[in-house]
Amino acid sequence: MKTNVKVFLLVHRYLGFALSLLFAIWFLSVFAMMYVRYPIMRQHEKLQHLPPVDLQACKLNLNEVLTVAGVNDTLIGG
Repeated sequence: MKTNVKVFLLVHRYLGFALSLLFAIWFLSVFAMMYVRYPIMRQHEKLQHLPPVDLQACKLNLNEVLTVAGVNDTLIGG
């Protein structure tokens, strides 16, 4: 019984020390998040990494798409 209490206290002490260090680092990281800007990817950078569109794989032409979508307030091709 006495050994169990000693082991528990020892584990509690070192686990508390390790977790308090982790918590302190986590708390201090807030300052970095407040004052360092988050990296932003601009629209042209996003488009550079996209694969080219395969227009041969399209099943509908633009007029059919507009009809299916219910758009009828624009003139396409005429």
